[in-house]
Amino acid sequence: MAPPKPSPTASNVVTPMTPPQESETPPVKEKRRRAGKPKVRTGCVTCKIRRIKCDEQKPACQRCISTGRTCDGYKTTAKPKATRKPGFSQQLSSSSSINSSSSSLTQLRPLVTNFSGDTVESQYISQFLPLAEDLVGITHVHNTFFWGHVVPEYCFTSKAVRHAMVALSSAYHDLRLSGSGTTAIGPPTNSERYIIRQYNLSLNRMAEELNGLPMRKRYGIIMICCVSFFYIEILRGNWPTAMMHLANGIRLMSNLPDEVEDVFRHPEIFSHDHDNSHARATYMTKLLRRWEGSAAFMRTNSPPSLSLQAYETRKSNAAGPKQFTSLEKLQEVVDDLFQDVNAFNWMCRQYNGDDTAWDHEAARFQFDVLHQRCYHIRELLKKANSMYGDMERAPNPRDFLKYMGCLLKHRGATIGLNFMPLPQGLAYTPPDEEESQFREVASIAEMIKDGLRATLVPGQSPWFNVDFGVVTTLYIAASNCYTVSMSEKLFDMMKSWPWREDLWDGPQLRRQLYELRKPIVEVPVATTPDAETPVPTTPHLMKLAHRPPSRAAAASTPSTPDSDD
Repeated sequence: MAPPKPSPTASNVVTPMTPPQESETPPVKEKRRRAGKPKVRTGCVTCKIRRIKCDEQKPACQRCISTGRTCDGYKTTAKPKATRKPGFSQQLSSSSSINSSSSSLTQLRPLVTNFSGDTVESQYISQFLPLAEDLVGITHVHNTFFWGHVVPEYCFTSKAVRHAMVALSSAYHDLRLSGSGTTAIGPPTNSERYIIRQYNLSLNRMAEELNGLPMRKRYGIIMICCVSFFYIEILRGNWPTAMMHLANGIRLMSNLPDEVEDVFRHPEIFSHDHDNSHARATYMTKLLRRWEGSAAFMRTNSPPSLSLQAYETRKSNAAGPKQFTSLEKLQEVVDDLFQDVNAFNWMCRQYNGDDTAWDHEAARFQFDVLHQRCYHIRELLKKANSMYGDMERAPNPRDFLKYMGCLLKHRGATIGLNFMPLPQGLAYTPPDEEESQFREVASIAEMIKDGLRATLVPGQSPWFNVDFGVVTTLYIAASNCYTVSMSEKLFDMMKSWPWREDLWDGPQLRRQLYELRKPIVEVPVATTPDAETPVPTTPHLMKLAHRPPSRAAAASTPSTPDSDD
């Protein structure tokens, strides 16, 4: 008898596929069951809440986008690996480098990349928007929300905004490649032609889209395009047109129609989950007001309208916050002081030499009020110094540099106030020892420079935005310094500052400021686009913003209330 063969192991057994055999008895009817699907644990938050299968496309899934919903992104469940605390330079480079490919937007709204346009346009938008809050944003509570939520939303719904952002992204891309803006010498390159084409498309689409839109939506499109046009012209080296765009934006926000003004009058109505109009409008006003202050020395015939309006509400308030609460609040207080000094300075220059139109007592009173605010803010800065005044003790490298920026801007505002030409002459005659305040400005700027150099990673640049204000403050101090040697030192520091502070900053601007020692730009008057010019100037934005919708557009527009401005 042959020994039994060993049974094969389970790994070698292959179950044969055989057809089903007929049974003599009828089979038992099984209860129908819904086909099971494995539970998706990596889908987006929105699909999990709706209990549907997510296609898991990133950064936003198609199941949400196709139905008009907002994809709330993906939550990471993996626990972070324990690592030792990075050094000071590593913290700054990882948190502030604008060249990092890992930059991401806020979870409020992931960046939408499937815009209805060609692939090149989508790539430009997707690469630029994650950097926008550092490149063109300001330190504000709504900064990330605006550039990570509002602008992508407008890019998705407005062709005018989309083409404007593509043109801005392309212009910035050229700047990164060439190291300088485009020039008008020689024929335009292919990339410049692409910028011009997108620029023109945005202008044309804006004129088409605005007709029939609700007023708040109309204002949103115009203001975002205005911001983009300002920076596009800066990057192209066309300063007069850039200042015209800035003046247009300021003029629009200074003369709001009732529908938009209601957002500021009733913030409680426009500050909830379904309508964030107040946050959008507040950020845009703050953005233009800060640009207005930073570009004040470059514009000769345009009043700081937004700063003047804000100053009217604060000009009798000498007291400031008594307690230091946060660095963000301190920045806001210093920024308001800087803008108010700029507004008061413009008022003094307007009435200089005309005593009949100026109330001397009122001017002296306002000067004293601003001086009191300078004193209170100086005390706040002293209180914050223990936490942020030392580079090694600061909780975050960026916080130290932001604090030093506040300190520098406060000193610049104080100098501008002290040397302001009141109707009866200077506010006071500074004694010789007052040169110490100019030496202090130079010392603070050197500390900022040393701090940035100590934290830089080779091949990377520090972040920059309008808030830092080193170039602006050095110019203000140098222009008001009565000692030639100290004035030249401050101008030399301004010209040789090793980094761009903003997209409008650069060697050409600093050289012109030094050579002319006066505002360098006359703001032109807005004209109708000319088909023969490569880039048409801004159309009459005021007319586009305030014109009534046509009958055809009004008939095709549903009468539902607008909450998506």
